Amino acid sequence: MDRQSAVPLKDFKLVFESTPDALLILRPDDAFTIAGASDAYLKETLTVREEIIGKGVFDVFPDNPEAPEAGATTNLRASLSFVVAHTH
Repeated sequence: MDRQSAVPLKDFKLVFESTPDALLILRPDDAFTIAGASDAYLKETLTVREEIIGKGVFDVFPDNPEAPEAGATTNLRASLSFVVAHTH
């Protein structure tokens, strides 16, 4: 897509944030930093955009200390790392 046909960032942000789907955008860095969240995602997770943007997803959503054996963050980190490593 050339630059002339690209959607302006402010328009993309408005559409992304107001979609009825619960969406989260993560940067492909070591912390999987949260770069964006839809309003629906914030509502479902009881979070505030300004409090999670720029933070690592595992800092915002750590493992449940009452169920350390669940290993949700370990599994998610492995999945995300695989995607980053195998994406062009």
